[in-house]
Amino acid sequence: LLGYVLLCATCGFFISVIFQLAHVVEGVDNPITDQDNQIKLEWAVHEIRTTSDFATDNWFVTLFTGGLNFQVEHHLFPDIPARRYAEMSVEVQEICQRYGQHYNKGSLVKQFGQVCGRILRYALPSKSKVLKDDKAMAQAVMVEKLAA
Repeated sequence: LLGYVLLCATCGFFISVIFQLAHVVEGVDNPITDQDNQIKLEWAVHEIRTTSDFATDNWFVTLFTGGLNFQVEHHLFPDIPARRYAEMSVEVQEICQRYGQHYNKGSLVKQFGQVCGRILRYALPSKSKVLKDDKAMAQAVMVEKLAA
């Protein structure tokens, strides 16, 4: 039983790190729904703006994560084998550039630092106007959602 608990905790920890490196970094959008609870973006644009690749030049990270470090490609092409993501990312980046879409990616160290920084910013008390504005916006969204 203890082994099972440790296995689940370890797997949970690693999958949460992968999710955070792909979705909780600078440059990734966090869109808010409109009054009809809709996001007014095309599906592919939404996937590109809300995900980020990390450590794409590190074969070990690619092997260890099963290709989930190529999150943009994973979200755009979930039925394609992960071994193809590296070659596809070059084409996806070219298409993004052609259509003026930001393709977010970074090194493992850079994105891990951004995740830790964001966790600290939101976990610690701050006198920052930006965080107070974020809190006020979040409260307004919650009030609006509850009133609907």
